[in-house]
Amino acid sequence: LLLVSSSLIHRVKGCNFLPRYISDRSPVQIRVEAPEDVRGPYRWRLDPQLLTRGEFVGEIESAIQEFFHFNHPLVSPPDMIWEAFKVTIRGKIIALSSAYKKTFQQRMVGLEQELRGAETELYKNNSAENRERVASLQHDLNVLSSSKAKRALFRTRSRFYARGDKAGKLLAWQLRREEADRHIPSIKLPDGTTSFIPGAINGAFQNYYSSLYTTQYDGGSMRGSMLSFLDSVGIPEIPVEMGEQLGAPLSRLEIFVNSPESSVP
Repeated sequence: LLLVSSSLIHRVKGCNFLPRYISDRSPVQIRVEAPEDVRGPYRWRLDPQLLTRGEFVGEIESAIQEFFHFNHPLVSPPDMIWEAFKVTIRGKIIALSSAYKKTFQQRMVGLEQELRGAETELYKNNSAENRERVASLQHDLNVLSSSKAKRALFRTRSRFYARGDKAGKLLAWQLRREEADRHIPSIKLPDGTTSFIPGAINGAFQNYYSSLYTTQYDGGSMRGSMLSFLDSVGIPEIPVEMGEQLGAPLSRLEIFVNSPESSVP
């Protein structure tokens, strides 16, 4: 017996009892026709559980190596290569994720059909072998449903994080953009070769600025040129009489004449 609201009866397209693999009660499946598509625009997100699969990591590594083998930074600008790389890897991840999802769904459907048949056989013949087979299939389905619930929980947490601090996300995006603009992917070394190694790039800048701001001083040549320059400069001299007058002590009359009137008693 299925109880459905009277406001939804005209939208019910089918009902079905599913195999019991979570509890001792059979879950109920009801197909309802929705009035309209209430979902928003789809936004792709990486499933973090894919990174735990060894075959997935191997496929992505081979795809990355193949991409950079045919797309060298000398051919196109780094930002264009980076955008093309993201699109390529995203397509590869989506293809692998769709294949894994299809395999997972086929396994779920197959186990449900096997469990339904095993339960029917158990009703007909309540033997130990049939009970063991039903328990084994229920365990396998429970493991698959638990992994599905875990993925749904991860998506819920990521959605909660995505709707969080928008200002912080904008600031982080601006910082990443500035870092990308200041990035120097390659440099031409003094021997004429082009290097893409970060250590070699930093060493080239260090050598350039250290030689630029280092004083090139040669004692013998610098002293000779300095003396020849000073000898050629005409320095005016004070006459002897004027020098004696400047060095003579001040008299009372000079002090009185050169003092302001307000300070004279």
